[in-house]
Amino acid sequence: MRATFDVVLPLALVAFAIAAWRARRLWSKRAAVIGLLWALFGDELYGRYELDDECHRDGKVRVFRAVRGVQSFYGSYISPDFLERYGYSSVETNGHRGTFVRYIRTAAGISEEQISKPQSRYEYRVILDRDSRNVFARDHFEVVDRETGEKLGEVVRVRFAGGWLHRTVATLWNGDWVGGSCALSDANQIPEVLIPATLIPTGKEK
Repeated sequence: MRATFDVVLPLALVAFAIAAWRARRLWSKRAAVIGLLWALFGDELYGRYELDDECHRDGKVRVFRAVRGVQSFYGSYISPDFLERYGYSSVETNGHRGTFVRYIRTAAGISEEQISKPQSRYEYRVILDRDSRNVFARDHFEVVDRETGEKLGEVVRVRFAGGWLHRTVATLWNGDWVGGSCALSDANQIPEVLIPATLIPTGKEK
């Protein structure tokens, strides 16, 4: 329904603009210009207004409960550098072809071992909105307690696909252009903020 609206409304406004331009009255020509500009860019402007509103409401770091004294956690594609920067004892992450890896911080540096499955109680989870029909997509980045299912923290990243003209050009160029997103638009920044805020390592409880 939304996709139909996105196509029909601009086409109707363009048709109105052409009809008004062909009229000889000055006010009709002005209406034609306004109608054409709105047809081309109206939903882009309104969409950015909506994006700002949604980001202000939802696009922020939410910490529901911080757990102290955490030594390890599991997260998809987490860098072993996390151990040095934040002081965790170990981190479990994805390896190649469905395998799992545990990185362990030792006095000699970072060691690596293969594991059959994650064993940490806490998990950093990414749920991406991959529905290309959504003008506004909502990606969820969560820290959860795997034993209880409790959500400890969350970041919702709102992405705006752009107005109909923006999306049409992106489709023609076979691109994946994002019209806009919230302040934490880089997914690589989100774990750096969310994980230390919810999972406080041993020795850094203060």
